Amino acid sequence: MIPLTLHIKNFLSYGPQQQTIDFGSHPLICLSGKNGHGKSALLDAITWAIWGQARKIREAVKADEGLLRLGQTQMLVTLDFMFNGQRYRVRREFAKQPGKFVASLDFGVFQHSHRPLTGSGHMESHGQATLDSDLGHFVPLTDKTIRATQEKIEATLGLDYESFVNSAFLKQGQSNEFSQKSSKERKEILASILGLHKYEQLRRLALDKIKKSNDESDQLMALRDRFNGIMAQKEAYIAQLHNNTEQQKALSKQQLLLDEQRQAWAAKKEELLKQQQAAELVRFQLQKLKEEETAALTRLTQLRTKWKEVHHASLNLGGLDQLQSQRQQAQLQLAAMQEQLQKQLICKNELLSHREQEQKVRGQLQQTYHTLAEEQKMVGQLASARKRHDDLEKLLVTSEKLEAQFEKRKSYYQKYIALGNMVVADLNGLQQKQKLVHDDDNPSCPLCEQNLSASRKRFLKNSFADHERALNHKKKRLTHVIARLKELLIAQHDEIKKMQALQQEKAIVHAQIVELEIKLPAKNEQHHQQSLPLQTWDVWLPQQPAYQAIAAQIKTIEAALQLLPYNPAQQQELVTKITHIDQQINEHQKLLAALPMQEERRAHIHAIIKDIKRVRHEIIELLKHAPEDAKLNQIALQLTTHEQQLSSQQQQINQTREMLAHEKGKLDQQQQIFVHTEQELKLVENQITKAVQQIGDYQTIASALGKDGIQALLIEEAIPEIEQEANRLLAKLTNNQAQLFIESVRDLKKGGTKETLDINISDALGIRPYELFSGGEAFRIDFALRIAISKLLARRAGTSLQTLIIDEGFGSQDEEGLNHIMDALHKIQDDFAKVIIVSHLPSMKDQFPVHFMIEKGAQGSMVSVLHQA
Repeated sequence: MIPLTLHIKNFLSYGPQQQTIDFGSHPLICLSGKNGHGKSALLDAITWAIWGQARKIREAVKADEGLLRLGQTQMLVTLDFMFNGQRYRVRREFAKQPGKFVASLDFGVFQHSHRPLTGSGHMESHGQATLDSDLGHFVPLTDKTIRATQEKIEATLGLDYESFVNSAFLKQGQSNEFSQKSSKERKEILASILGLHKYEQLRRLALDKIKKSNDESDQLMALRDRFNGIMAQKEAYIAQLHNNTEQQKALSKQQLLLDEQRQAWAAKKEELLKQQQAAELVRFQLQKLKEEETAALTRLTQLRTKWKEVHHASLNLGGLDQLQSQRQQAQLQLAAMQEQLQKQLICKNELLSHREQEQKVRGQLQQTYHTLAEEQKMVGQLASARKRHDDLEKLLVTSEKLEAQFEKRKSYYQKYIALGNMVVADLNGLQQKQKLVHDDDNPSCPLCEQNLSASRKRFLKNSFADHERALNHKKKRLTHVIARLKELLIAQHDEIKKMQALQQEKAIVHAQIVELEIKLPAKNEQHHQQSLPLQTWDVWLPQQPAYQAIAAQIKTIEAALQLLPYNPAQQQELVTKITHIDQQINEHQKLLAALPMQEERRAHIHAIIKDIKRVRHEIIELLKHAPEDAKLNQIALQLTTHEQQLSSQQQQINQTREMLAHEKGKLDQQQQIFVHTEQELKLVENQITKAVQQIGDYQTIASALGKDGIQALLIEEAIPEIEQEANRLLAKLTNNQAQLFIESVRDLKKGGTKETLDINISDALGIRPYELFSGGEAFRIDFALRIAISKLLARRAGTSLQTLIIDEGFGSQDEEGLNHIMDALHKIQDDFAKVIIVSHLPSMKDQFPVHFMIEKGAQGSMVSVLHQA
C-alpha cells in the first residue's frame, strides 16, 4: 500500500478547512514539527481511513468520537493509494448528531477512460461512478454495510491493522510492538503476514468435513442397526406365511360342506313357496269379496239415509206462504233504513266541508299569531343586546392601557434574554480558556501561542476566576429578573386574551343590534313595547271573529246530525234475516223436486240386499277349501331359522377368508420390505466403508494443514529470510557488533521439543534473549526486525513497491547510531516505494530532501512542504 494523496478535515488537531497532502512524488519524506502539532495525526489519519483504527482516546463514548476535533461535529478523511499497480480511494466520515453517531465508508477503484470527462474528484456513497480526472473515474466497490466494505478493503490489501502496525508501521512508542509479543502472538503475526490463514481456513474446512462425515457415519450405522432389526423378523414371517396357507385350505373344505347344505335348503324353500302362493290366491279372492260386501253396505246405508230424510221432510212440507210474507215485511224495513242513511250522509258531507274551511281559517290565524309573537320576541332581544353592549363598553375602557404595559414588559424581557445568552456565551468561552490554560500537555497560550510560565499561568487563572464570579453574579441577577418578568407577562397575556374575547363579543353584540333594528322598524318596536303581553294560542284563537263564525256553523250542522239516527247493526240484522228466509224457501223447492225419486230408491235398496247375501255365501265356500296358514307358518319359521344358521356360517367363513386375505397382503408387503431392506443394507454397508475411509483422509489433511504442519514449515522457511535481512541491517547499525537468531523450536526439560518463536541476540557479551536489551540497543534490534518483516511482506506480495513508516523512533540513539540508521534507510530506500519518517531531531531532519512541516494555529494544524538541496 503506497499513500498518494490525503484529504483531511476536523481530524484530531486538523481544523474545519479541508487540507490536501500530496505524498505521491516524494519517495523519502520527513514529517517534522513541534510536539503536539499533528505529525502523528497524519499517520493516524492514514490507518483510520483504511482500517478505521488509530490511537485510542480515553473517556470517549465511541472510539471515533475521540478523534473528532474539539467543538466540531463532523470529520472526514479521504486517502488515495496504490496497490499492486492499481489506484484505490477510501473515504471515511464520522458525524455526531443529537442523540446518535453517524458513520460512512466508501471504497472505489480507479478506472481509466479514453474520452475526456469532468467531475468533482470525490467519491460519494450512493453507488454511482464519480469522476476523478479527465483521464478516468473511480468505480465504487462499496458494499451494503460498513463492516462488509471494511472486509472488502482488507481482502484487497491482504493485510489487517494488527499485521500492518507490526510490520510496515513503526508507531510512536510501539517500535518494539513485534518484539515484545509472546511467542504465540509472534507466530500468529508471521502467519498473517505469510497468508497462512488460508491453510487454517482449509484445515477448518477439513475438520468440518470430518464432523460431517462422522455425523453421516453415525446416521448410517443407526440405519444399519435398524435394517438388521428388520431382517431379524424374517423367520417369524416364514412361519406366519405357512400358517396362513394351511388356514385357507381348511376354509375351502368348510365352504364345500356349506354349499351342499344350501342346495338341500333351496329345494325345501321352493316347495313352501308354491304352497304360500296358493294360500295367497285364496286370501286375495277373500279380500275382493269383503271389499265388495263393504261397498254394498256403504251404498245401502246412503240410500236408506237419503230416503228417510226426504220422507221426514215431506211430512213437514207446509209454511211456504208464511216465509214469503216475512221476507216482504223485512224488505220494507230495510228500504226505510237506507233512506235515513242517505240523509245522514248528506249532512256529514256538509259538516266535513265546514271543518275543512275551519282548518284553513285556523292556519291563517296561526300565521298571524306567529308573526306577532316573533316581533314581540325581537323587541326583547334588542333590549337585552343594547344593555350587554353598554356593559362591555364599560369593561373595555382599561384594555388599551393594559396592552401598552404588556408590550413594554415584553421588550424588556427580550432584551434581558439576549443579555443572558451573551453572559452564557462568555462563560463557555472563559471555561474553554481555563481548560487550555490548565492543559499540562500544551504549555502555550491559547491566544498568542507563546510559552506560559508558572507565574503567568497563576495570573491568568486568578483573572479568569474573578471574571467568572462576576459573570455568574450577573447571570444570577438576570435569571431572577427574567423569571419575574415571565410570570408577569404570562399573567398579563391571559388578561389581554380575556379583553380580546370581550372585544369580539362586543362586535358580535353590535352586529346583533344592527340586524334586529333592520328587521324591526321603530314604529313596530314602539307598538310592541306599549302593548300588553301576547296571550297563548288557545286563548287568543276563540276571540277572533272569523274563527267564531265558522265554529257557529259547525255546531248547527252537528245538532241537525243528532236528529238523524242510524243503526248499522239493525240494518245488518235485517239483511241476515232475509238471507235465512231465502235459504228456507230454497230448501222447500228442492224437497218438492226430490219426492218423485223415492220409489226408485226403494227398489235399489232391495237389489243391494240381495247382492250382499250372495257375497257372504261365496266367502263361506272359499274358507272351506283354503290351506292351513298355521302349518305353512311353522314350516316357514323352520326354514328361516335354518337359513339364518347357514347365513351365519357363510358370514363367519367370509370374515375368516377376508382376515386371511388381509394377513396374506401384509405378508406380501413384508416380503417386499425384506427384499428392499436387504438391498438397502448392502448399500449402507458400502457407504459406511466409504465414510470411514473419507474420515481418515480428512484427518490426514487437517493434520497436514495445522499449525504444526504446513504452517510450521512455511514459518520455518521464512525465518532464515527474516534473520538474513535483519542481521544485514543490524550489522550496519552496530558496526558488525550484534547478530540475532530466531528459534522456532525449544527443547523441554522433561524431554521433547515445543513450537516457539524466541529472539536471541549475539553481541560482545555473548548470546542473550531480546528481553535483556533496552534503550538504543533494543531499538536497533526492533528496527532491523521491522525492516526485515516489511521487506518479507513486500516480497510475499509479489512486488517491491511498499511503504515504510517510522514514527518518532530515534530518540534513544546517539549520533553514531543515527548515522547508521540514516545509512540503512538510504540503502533500503530502493526496496520501498515510499519511506515516511516522523522526527523532531535536527540531526535527522537535515538529512532528508523533503520536509513536511506541521504547524499548529488557531484554526488547526497546517502542512507545508519544504525542499532541501
